Amino acid sequence: MLYASLLLNIAILVPLCAALLTGNPGMDAAFGPDTEARRILTCVSAAICVVSIAALALALTGPVQMAIALAIPLFVVQILCNS
Repeated sequence: MLYASLLLNIAILVPLCAALLTGNPGMDAAFGPDTEARRILTCVSAAICVVSIAALALALTGPVQMAIALAIPLFVVQILCNS
């Protein structure tokens, strides 16, 4: 389940961050105009994506307990930021 959650994070956040960073016109309709709040959302999403990639790499190459210790706070932050 850990691998699936991290992969899903990466699969969703990579295109989202790319679209937000490149100024895709569809993002204005979904998230409003480019404002400071939208840039903060982009930064938080990018940070979640980077930590997800790191946790997945750690889970695949190192002790899974370390990846779980990294993933639990990540998921808590993700839930709190999206609620």
